[in-house]
Amino acid sequence: MKSIRYAFLTCLAIIGATAPAHAAFQLLYVVIGVFDNGGLADNGVATSIHCANVSTTTSGNARVHVRRKDGTVAGSVLTQTIPPQGTVTFSTHPTLLFVDAGLNESLGTGVVAQGSARISSETPTLVVCSAELIDASSTVPTGASRRMIKFPRSTSGGED
Repeated sequence: MKSIRYAFLTCLAIIGATAPAHAAFQLLYVVIGVFDNGGLADNGVATSIHCANVSTTTSGNARVHVRRKDGTVAGSVLTQTIPPQGTVTFSTHPTLLFVDAGLNESLGTGVVAQGSARISSETPTLVVCSAELIDASSTVPTGASRRMIKFPRSTSGGED
C-alpha cells in the first residue's frame, strides 16, 4: 500500500500537481435535540443556530449541517463567512424572527425529529455558537435553548 501511495505522489510531483489537502474545517459543537416540523417559511417550529465571530480584526466562518435521528443528512450544508464581531444565523427553515445566513437562505431540512447538528469552522478560535428551538411564525423570541456539546479546540480531523 505504501508503494502505491509513493508512486502516486511521485506522479503528482512529475506533473507539478499536489495531493489534495485534508479539510481544514474543525468540529466545534454538536447540537442535540434539533427539531423541525416541516412547516412552510415563517410557520411551524424551527431550530435556529447563531454563530458569532469574537475577533475584532479577522473574518471567521461557520459550517452547519443537520442530521436526522438515523444519521442521514437533512437539507443543505451551509458555510458562511462571519465578519469581525459579526453574527450569522442558520435555521432549519425560514423564520420571522431571524434573517438566515446568506440572502435568507435556510438549511431547508424538512421534517427533523430528535436530530442533531454539527457546527465546524476553519477558524475555530474565533467562532462561538448557540442554538434554540423557536416558533417560526413569531417575531417575539419564544422557544427553548438546545443542548450543545463543545469539542476541544485541539480536536483534529476534517469535517465529513
